[in-house]
Parts: sequence; structure tokens; C-alpha cells
Amino acid sequence: RSTPLYSSAASDVYKRQVYILPFSENKLLVELTRFGVSQLMQKEAEPILDNYITKRFGTYKIAAIEIGNIPMSNADIITDNISNVISIGGRSGAIKPSTGYAFKNMFKHAENIANSLQNMHQLKVSNNASRFKFYDRLLLLILRNDPPSGKNIFETLFKKNDAKNVLNFMDEKTSIFQDIKILSSLPFKPFLKAWKFDISVKLKPLIIPFILVALALGLLISNSVFPNPFKWVESLLFILGLITVGIPHGAVDHLLESGNLHSKIKLNFVIKYLGAAFMYFIIWLLFPNIALLFFLIYSIWHFGQADINEWKIQNNNGFKNWIWGGILLGIILYGHSVETNIILKNMGVELFQINEKTGKTISISLTLLAFIWGFWERKLAMILSCVFLAISIQLPLITAFGLYFIGQHSIHGWGHLKKGLNVNNTSLYMKALPFTLGAFLLFFILYIFIEKRLLTEFQSQIITVFFIFTSCISFPHILTMNVFYKNTFKSQKNIF
Repeated sequence: RSTPLYSSAASDVYKRQVYILPFSENKLLVELTRFGVSQLMQKEAEPILDNYITKRFGTYKIAAIEIGNIPMSNADIITDNISNVISIGGRSGAIKPSTGYAFKNMFKHAENIANSLQNMHQLKVSNNASRFKFYDRLLLLILRNDPPSGKNIFETLFKKNDAKNVLNFMDEKTSIFQDIKILSSLPFKPFLKAWKFDISVKLKPLIIPFILVALALGLLISNSVFPNPFKWVESLLFILGLITVGIPHGAVDHLLESGNLHSKIKLNFVIKYLGAAFMYFIIWLLFPNIALLFFLIYSIWHFGQADINEWKIQNNNGFKNWIWGGILLGIILYGHSVETNIILKNMGVELFQINEKTGKTISISLTLLAFIWGFWERKLAMILSCVFLAISIQLPLITAFGLYFIGQHSIHGWGHLKKGLNVNNTSLYMKALPFTLGAFLLFFILYIFIEKRLLTEFQSQIITVFFIFTSCISFPHILTMNVFYKNTFKSQKNIF
């Protein structure tokens, strides 16, 4: 039997439950459990158990102590893909997220493995129906955000429904009509509140992609109808974007070595960082073809890595980073072949020249491929990114790349830094400010330096300086961020 316990302390509103399993007249198992985000520690549990046992059974003697945790979560389980190894138990996803119940699922999974091996059949992976995942997600949100409601929900579940139907519901064996009957018997307000929260969590990652698509459409229309009056608006947006997130997202690399917001700037780090950027600038001057090829290679990896991490694309061992990065840069560069060729010429690059007709064909083909991939992954944010890339083909190159670099890549990177360092926007921006100002200073120095040596037309100067500056300052940044992503997001997945 079980007995619910509730603490009167305001800081502890989690549901506690004591389970009793008798073995004989004078020997039994007494187990304390709790729904909660934080772990119930032994030193916290022992006084509660002592008080419970003493009041109900008197003096007692401890024969053994068992401690454990049941991960009640709908997070994706990350397992190593090892040949001839099959995960079982919790690692196979057998634990029911909303109840922690696992024995029957584990038994069925083990039985399935045994039958498959005995009959030499391929193991069939059975996935829970999406509606049950939805029920679990809502109940987990209720237990996390409004724990006291859990008691009322579980009591009502068994009071107003036949026990057999409830158990079938928990085993996910009921029909949709039986689900409706059971769910309609429960208090609806906690579920409605959890559903609204669930929707807000799902829509939040889509806000920036929607704004990016709207902005691209707005610039496309304004440039078509009123080309000249809106040029200054576009330039202002671009400068503001660089100041607020474009450069700052790469200006806190000094914090990534320690992972601590309060780390001091080390002179040795600054020298190595600027030295790497300057070395790459020298390569641009001496071997522009090699510099461009190298820039494309590490840009493909870096852009792909940031986006794939943001969208939480599964089964990614790094290969999908290369594919996505190559697709998006291909769409942008091949879709603007005339402007790309001008930039390459101003850089002193004689290779990689792109025919305009061929470039458009390749760009459109890559866009279609990107859409197919987005729908295959069922990632709406990825699909919206494909919409933006499709629109960007009709925009000027600097606008298309600037929108992507600031509106998608930099914002994704900034969010990842906030999450990895566990800081807010203000704190992170203040830490980025010294390097942000330094980056602007380097940009103007580089602009003047290249203007005297390589460029003739003012508009081409701005575009070319931007790309060369970006490539130079990105080189040490990408090396640092690569280590950050590997250390921070290797196994990190959101629960909700």
C-alpha cells in the first residue's frame, strides 16, 4: 500500500509517497519517493522515513538501504551507436515518462529481443503513439510546474475510472475514444495550463525564423518598389545587427576556455587569438585561392554545426553539419554568381568562377533539397530557414549573407553561449563589449589597408572587406566554438 505525504515547508511542494511492501509479520520494505526536478538526498529522506516508521510500527532495525532514481523524462535518450550492442531497460526508452513505471515495457522489450534472435529476424523498434507522448508531456509539465495538482489528478483518475481501464491507459493499450472518456474525468484546468505552456515552448524557437522570413520578404518588396529610399534602412539594420549580436556572439571566446562568466581576459589568449587572425590575413594576401578554399571549408562546418545543434537534428555524427553548411552556402553563393565572381576577382582569386545560369540552377536545386530534408526531419524552424534561403536568392548577396549571418547564425550562437555559460543577455553582452569594440577597430584598420592595395570601386570595397574581415576573425572563433559545442552539447537535450 502507499501513503501520500506533503511537506508543510513552502520551499518543498513536491509530492512524497511512501510505499510499504511486507515480506513477513516482522519484515517489510518501506520506500520513500518524490516527484521533483531535484534529487531527494539520503540525509533528507532518512528523518522522514524514521518519523513515518516510528509512528506506525514503533522501534525498528534497518536490514538494508536502497537508493535510486527513476528518470521520469521525455527527453531523447542519447546512446553510443555500437555495433552488435542493443540497449535495454531505461537506455532503451522503456520507462513510462509520466509514471516512472517500466517493468512491463522492459519485459516486452526483452521478449522481443529474444524472439528476434531465436527466429533470426531483425529487431523491430516499437514507438509509443504520439498521443501518449503528448499526454506524458502534459503530465510532466504539471508535476514540474504545479506539483500539488498531481495528487488531485491521480486520485481522480482512480476514483472516476475502472482500475482495469486505468491500467490499460497507462500501458498505452486504449483507443482514442477510451482516452477521451478517461481524460474528460480529470480536472481540465491543470492540463489546459500545461498545454498553453507547451505551445509557448514550441513556438518560441520559431519566433526568430518567422521574423527572418518576414524581414527578407520586406526587403525584397522594398528593394523592388522603392529601391533607393530603403537602402539606408537596410544599412542601418545591418549595422545594428552587427553591434547587437553579429560581432558580440564571437567576442566572448575568452570565456569558453574555462566556461566561467567571471574569467578574466588573459593576455596570452588575446595574443594567440589575434595572431591566428593576422596569420590568416597574410595567407589572403599571399595565397588568395588557398585562403578562400579554407574559408569555405571551415565556414561550411561552423554554420552547419550551429544550425544542426539549434534544430536538435538526431543521429548526427558531424556528417550532417557538413551537408547543411554546404547546402546553405551553396544556395547563397551560387544564387548570386555575378556578385560572387566580382568579390572573387577583387580578392585576387582566379578560381571558383561561377556561370550565372549554372549558378541559379545549382542554387534552386540545393533549395529544393533543403526543403525535402527539412520536411523529412519534421523541423519547422529548419523549413522556415529554407523559406528564407529561397527568398534570399532574389536579394543582393551582401543582404542575403548578412541576414543569414546576423538573423540566424549569430542569434543561434548567442543563444547557445547563454545556455552553455548559464548567463543572461546583459551579463554576456558586457563581457563581450571589449572584444566587440576591438573587432570594430580591426575592421576599420583592415578596410583602410585593403582599400589602398586591392580595391577600386567603393561598393565592391565594402563587400570584399566584409568577407575578408569575417574570414580572418572567424578562424580562431570557429576553433574555439568547435570545442565549446563538443563539450557543452554532446549529450545535452531539452526535456520539454
